[in-house]
Amino acid sequence: MAVARYYNDGDAFTLTSPTEAAYTSERPRETFCLKQDVTVTSATPLDQEATMDRISSWLKIVSTDGRPASATKIRTTFGKGGKGFNPTTGLATTDTGFS
Repeated sequence: MAVARYYNDGDAFTLTSPTEAAYTSERPRETFCLKQDVTVTSATPLDQEATMDRISSWLKIVSTDGRPASATKIRTTFGKGGKGFNPTTGLATTDTGFS
């Protein structure tokens, strides 16, 4: 099992098993996963090449509207999926959404 992900200060990520992982901090990040069988037959170094699947993409919201200087943050709500996923399938393990 291999998981590659974008990391920001304060991010918390838990990989519980090959079928359960979750971001437990504020938001999920761009994430790639791969489950692949590898056979090791000796102590000789082994090079393994693989393509990882993107399971969580990066979403960037850009507004060109004018805003008051005091409005420094926006809140976004996602109605489906969640911050947990199955690294083996790449599918969300919850469908509750998050803000």
